[in-house]
Amino acid sequence: MCTFRGGFSRGYWTFLSCFIVSVLSLLFAVFLIVPISRTTTFMLAGMLLALFLPIALHTAAIGVFFHQCERYAKEIASQVVFLGAKVEFRRGYMANVAIGSEACLAAGFLILFFRFLLAVIYRQSVKKRDIVRRDIGKFMRRHLVNDDWERQKAVLQSHARSVQLEIVRCEGDTEATQEKGGVSDTNKGLLGQDGDSEFTFRPSPAHSSVMIEVVKGTGVSLMSSEPYHPTTNEQ
Repeated sequence: MCTFRGGFSRGYWTFLSCFIVSVLSLLFAVFLIVPISRTTTFMLAGMLLALFLPIALHTAAIGVFFHQCERYAKEIASQVVFLGAKVEFRRGYMANVAIGSEACLAAGFLILFFRFLLAVIYRQSVKKRDIVRRDIGKFMRRHLVNDDWERQKAVLQSHARSVQLEIVRCEGDTEATQEKGGVSDTNKGLLGQDGDSEFTFRPSPAHSSVMIEVVKGTGVSLMSSEPYHPTTNEQ
């Protein structure tokens, strides 16, 4: 009986370790595979592989567990069969838990595997049908919009470059317009000394007029640096 308990204990710890691996695999699939997946197909394939490993380990653990139970049960039965004792074996709750967990893992693996096959086989046809029907909500719920993330990223980067070039071009046009406007644009809105009326600069006389005035002895040219207030007649 001690030998049977020892085999049961080893099988139990094997089953428990495999269950822990299953939980870790689930966390790995949720928090690592999904964030790094660039396409729906890659995500399903990664989750399929992440689920396949614990299923294989769990199946092996279940096989070892029941194999040990069967072997020790045969040894005990062979020892007591000649003593006239009655041997009876009953399946305990741990065996039921092991069988139930194996069934759940197998069902989950099959569901995910068939989902992967459907996504690979019917992905293009479903995408074209949804595009033709203009069913954008259903199209996005199927995650088909993320099947070509690299292409979408390139499109977004190209659009960002186009917007940046448009901003630079508009700024260049604005600066060119301001430079062409000259002094008259920069002097708009300036007020005189009393703050009531606007004033402008006198237009610069031609160079020939300046030379004539200097020759005549006036000594002062009428330059445009002197502000004046326009009179009523000039207005």
